Amino acid sequence: MESSWQQPRFFLRKMSFLATFGAASFACLGAAMAITNPTPAAYSRYATHQLTQYAQSNICAEAPTAFGLKEECRSLLKSNQPEIQRFIMSHTEHRNFFFFSVYTTDLAIASFLPTYQLQTIGLFQEFYVFGIEQ
Repeated sequence: MESSWQQPRFFLRKMSFLATFGAASFACLGAAMAITNPTPAAYSRYATHQLTQYAQSNICAEAPTAFGLKEECRSLLKSNQPEIQRFIMSHTEHRNFFFFSVYTTDLAIASFLPTYQLQTIGLFQEFYVFGIEQ
């Protein structure tokens, strides 16, 4: 005959195992997030690539083909990557939360052009834009 006091002991061992497994899983996830938190240098490369792609498809594409302006626009973007990178990083605020990073970039090129503020989260070696304001 089985005593009734052994059931709670089994239940407590099962709950203890689940709590330990959950804590270990949470710790592993946190460690993975901390290790894969992208660096500001990675954000700089990402943002430069995104801005260059945007400019090529929206600004250069609308430039007149007369005098080779469309190709000159694309050429200027390609040859000035380091300057674009420096511009972006000088207008970016980086907040590191250990497990992820938040980047806020203010793009204001000239007073007669629209300004944009982009908010991007860096997580698991990837970047996700979650806010764009004009």
